Amino acid sequence: MSDKMCNLCTLLDEIDIYSIQYLGWITAISVTIIALTTIIFSQYNERSIEKSNDLSEKIKASLLSYDLTSVANNLQIQTLRTDFNKMIYVLSNNRVYKQTLLLFKSVVYSFSVLWLIGSIGYALDANTFIDKLIIVSSTFVLIFIFIFLPDVLKKFNNTYPVTLDKSNNFCNLNTGISYLKENINLDSSIIIKDFIMPALVVSLDNNRQMELKYNQSLNLSNYNIVYMIKSSSEVIYISLVVEQGIPSVYFQNELKNSISFEGLIKSITDSNPHGVLYISDFFNATYSFNFKKEVNEDKEITFTIGGKVRKTNSKINEIFSQRIPLIRYETGNNTMTYNLIDKNKVKQQK
Repeated sequence: MSDKMCNLCTLLDEIDIYSIQYLGWITAISVTIIALTTIIFSQYNERSIEKSNDLSEKIKASLLSYDLTSVANNLQIQTLRTDFNKMIYVLSNNRVYKQTLLLFKSVVYSFSVLWLIGSIGYALDANTFIDKLIIVSSTFVLIFIFIFLPDVLKKFNNTYPVTLDKSNNFCNLNTGISYLKENINLDSSIIIKDFIMPALVVSLDNNRQMELKYNQSLNLSNYNIVYMIKSSSEVIYISLVVEQGIPSVYFQNELKNSISFEGLIKSITDSNPHGVLYISDFFNATYSFNFKKEVNEDKEITFTIGGKVRKTNSKINEIFSQRIPLIRYETGNNTMTYNLIDKNKVKQQK
């Protein structure tokens, strides 16, 4: 062990003053460039936060004047939805700032380690105790600045009206509902029905494959919605996982062109005009509603949300636990499951 320590001391003692000077030049250039870049994006992010807070105040004012019995509700809700989606969009634009701040932290932390090593070599070359003390003390001051400067910059931009999900930079369902409930005494089910207003359109494409278009009026993410469609002898479950806070999410069957879905579409078309849909966020809160089914001339099947109901279903809980998009068809003792894929995610991966 002592031999290894001696070898390490010898190695540090061999550090030349030229390498320390070079490290100083590189540090000055790198930190200056990245710090300026971070400050520029910080200013941009600050303006984004100010705009999002202005939109948030506008939303709060709309919610305080919200009246369930007012005939002007539709226009008021539409304006509120637009402002909410704008606020989320503005906040999501700070991704570049966060990436730049992360780069800045990585660089200064790396330089902290390098300067610590360099200062030891410098201190070993010093002739007096005072010289050694000055070298070590000044190095620790520099490292202290390097470590805490990114946190200081971050604290200038932390007054977000809504906290976005760290994994995908979207506002999840639970956060969106909580934000709206903070400013208006409404049940979560009313917020889902009147503000988010989920709707599903099911159809066949030109290749006779199933296409599903899920629409939401508030751009929220991280939740699971299951439609339970019944007829006299069949039950069809359509489970969709919404991972992105965008207005429309498109799904298709995973095994494209492998089978025809005309029979399944006919079963859905001939099913009861009303059914139950279930919504679960990723934090185990579950909501259930009636839905209404309509079929247009192009044979597109549309499901729109209705009133809140109190219903539980063990099979629904099982589907929620899987957290994958799928269609499950049950008739008698026979069950068939078709996996779905999120077309938006497939495009992003390409």
